[in-house]
Amino acid sequence: KSLGGSEYAVLFLDDKTDEVTVEAMAHKSETLQHFRHWIAWAKRQRGMKTLGEFQSDRGGEFMSKEFTKLLKDEGAVRRATVHDSPPQNGKSERQIRTLIEHTRALLLDAGAPKFLWAECLKHVAYIRNRTTTKNTPGSTPHELATGEKPNVSALPRWYSSVWVMIEGTPKLEAKSKEGRWVGYDAVSKGHRIYWAGKRKVSVERNIRFPDAPVTAEIVEIPGVGENLPAPASQSISTAPTAIPPPIPPPAQVIPPVNAAVRPLDAIAAPSEAKVVPPKIEPVAEENEEEEGRGKRVRHPSRWVRDIQGTTGGRGAQIVPKSILHGGGVLPGGGAMVAVEGESLDGWEADEDPIFALAAMVGDEPSYREAMRGPESEGWRKAEEEEIARLEETGTFELVERPDGANIVGSVWVLKKKRDENNKVLKLKARLCAQGFSQVFGVDYDQTAAPTARLSSLRFVLALATKNDWEIHQIDFKNAYLNGDLDETIYMRQPPGFVVPGRENDVWRLRKALYGLKQAGRQWYKKVREMCEDLDLRRSDYDPGVFHLISPELTVIIVIHVDDFTLVTNNLAIMQRLKSELAEHYELADMGNARWLLGFEIQRDRIARNVSMNQSAYVDTLISRFKMEEAHPAATPLDPAVNLFMPVTAEDRDAMASRPYAQLIGSLMYAAIGTRPDIMFAVSTLARFMSDPSVIHWEAGNRVLRYLKGTRDQRLTFRGDAPAVLTGFTDADWASQPHRHSISGFTFMYAGGAISWGSHKQGLIALSSTEAEYIAASDACRELVYLRSLVLELTGETTSSPITLYCDNQSAIKIALNGLLHARTKHIDIRYQYIRQVVERGLTELVYCPTNEMIADVFTKALVRSRIQYLAGELGMTSQA
Repeated sequence: KSLGGSEYAVLFLDDKTDEVTVEAMAHKSETLQHFRHWIAWAKRQRGMKTLGEFQSDRGGEFMSKEFTKLLKDEGAVRRATVHDSPPQNGKSERQIRTLIEHTRALLLDAGAPKFLWAECLKHVAYIRNRTTTKNTPGSTPHELATGEKPNVSALPRWYSSVWVMIEGTPKLEAKSKEGRWVGYDAVSKGHRIYWAGKRKVSVERNIRFPDAPVTAEIVEIPGVGENLPAPASQSISTAPTAIPPPIPPPAQVIPPVNAAVRPLDAIAAPSEAKVVPPKIEPVAEENEEEEGRGKRVRHPSRWVRDIQGTTGGRGAQIVPKSILHGGGVLPGGGAMVAVEGESLDGWEADEDPIFALAAMVGDEPSYREAMRGPESEGWRKAEEEEIARLEETGTFELVERPDGANIVGSVWVLKKKRDENNKVLKLKARLCAQGFSQVFGVDYDQTAAPTARLSSLRFVLALATKNDWEIHQIDFKNAYLNGDLDETIYMRQPPGFVVPGRENDVWRLRKALYGLKQAGRQWYKKVREMCEDLDLRRSDYDPGVFHLISPELTVIIVIHVDDFTLVTNNLAIMQRLKSELAEHYELADMGNARWLLGFEIQRDRIARNVSMNQSAYVDTLISRFKMEEAHPAATPLDPAVNLFMPVTAEDRDAMASRPYAQLIGSLMYAAIGTRPDIMFAVSTLARFMSDPSVIHWEAGNRVLRYLKGTRDQRLTFRGDAPAVLTGFTDADWASQPHRHSISGFTFMYAGGAISWGSHKQGLIALSSTEAEYIAASDACRELVYLRSLVLELTGETTSSPITLYCDNQSAIKIALNGLLHARTKHIDIRYQYIRQVVERGLTELVYCPTNEMIADVFTKALVRSRIQYLAGELGMTSQA
């Protein structure tokens, strides 16, 4: 809908003068009213004596009895098109298409919200009436209709910034406010100004543009043929980067009056346009400056360069708007691109648009950056090594380009590999296929590829700690290249390695390549076959875990793509296992596990403990978000801060250039990895991802400052701690403005947390008892999975019920008695799952005093002393 609630637009075209009139409307039924007004206006203002003919399609808004009666009263001849025959409305069809394309182009070029389509459409019609058209050579529709020659030499650019004088302001307050110019008013001698903060348009007289008004240039649009160059020196450009295909209009009308009704979705549909990236010209290293004020040379950002084909696919992904700086869009639905080097509130616009996991700046350069940088020789050597490996493994063959075949793009992905101390180990180059260009059903079918859950990895480490088993790590080299392809896939030759004389030839892939949608699945099939050859059984509860359990032999493998964590009950079995795995595929023996998935693994065999930490990852976040000079915080969240304050227009403007979603996404990996103490804070802040305010940004920075002060905290599993799975569940009842309670749980093994969670409950609990009951039911789902995994990997067949601690005795009694009564009958049936778990003897609910409830840290913001105590109970320790 438009700002005024309109969803449609009606267009009337005077065949005599070629002048168009457009009106926005909420319903098609308003067409008759607008037509009455148009007739009266045309008679009084344009000197129309009689309406000769009226042509339209057979839409209900034109064929109604009232509309027919009006035409008869006017003495007009009706001409209607045959059904499904848009060409019979040729002139009107072309006109509505042209206006819509111009409107779409202006909205995208200005970065304006789509609900301003009605204002933009009227402005486009205003311009169209004042420029030369195909039917008015040497003149304009406005001149033919009024006899006045239009002057558009000072026409401002639509949606340009403008300052409006505010009358009656206090002496020390600002005398003007910034708005957006969206056109001239039709009934007043004034300007229409859009106020983003108020989401309204007003008519103003005292305005001033920041400098000289940014005028536009009117040019001919190839392929449309409606607008021709005007003799005026200043005009407006409404051409998009590429012309989208015609959109069939639902209703139109021709001579002497043409009318058309158009829904909003035909205007605000930029995804239908195919965008041609701009051509990048080489930029000289030294730029001349004019005398006086220097001019900054603006280069295309890194993301633009990636989109343009040399470095390929990151920019082609569909990215949520909240992840982008300002949530902007490019023509065709791509992401907004800022100008390289332009500071956005302290953030460089050249930063990548999305980071699920933060990376050090410069760790993942684009192909062009790497080839032009000081390490170009090292990157080139890494690329040559990658090509050599592909040739050795027979991954591809160079063939002529088949006619009609889909050709998948190729891209270099470059990365600096770092150790646990954040030092660069090597430069790694990997050739990837641009999987986004694959066609479903042609180039791929199934794509699912399992990896182990982090809770499974933590449990395996805890189990190995308790039994003093060996924990090693291996990395399969070029893992995806071992997968066999079931489809025939053709790929472009990689950048920098095009064979001279065979530039038009392509690679025919014989094996899976990184980036292909099915590559992970094909590799997982190979892994499963390999493990089955070694008599390893895939876990029934986590497909990323394989094991062989017997009284004399224990082998557990936790897989994450090509990184394998190996656990055996003695060193001899470990060496034998590695040898057998190496017989299948080439691997790198990393020895004792030290660095896995961004986690630093430290083991003290004498003290019998294993710890996991992400201190290097925290350092990366601090560097990336420029928090080196920030003071550490005592707690992740300030309990006194209300995060649910309404978001103002000033907040949205301030957050437009701040990568809030990148910050929360980066913090999330720490929260689910080794830092359960920030889980509640991160999950709470993640709820504001779509519309964050400054207070949320500051809260996210506070979490980062807390991590900075506690970077050496590590999750520790102890061999002297009980090897018993124990759970804790808690809820915070209706303390937040939305009145949904917060559930939290954690499960402990060998003195450390192996699983935890914090989330908002789906329904509103009517009491604290209900909230605790729902939280316990949610925790039981995780309990059943972990219990089954523990039995499977320990070789046990039965176990006593798992203790689940709850700090609400009423909730415990409801779960135990199994009766429905007036206070519980309304609870959703899925939350009654806990009763079945209790009846089957899988769990035993035990009361725990609130001050001893470990899961309390997952339900609310706490003070420093409380967080420190609960973190210690979760198994978190500081590095000595």
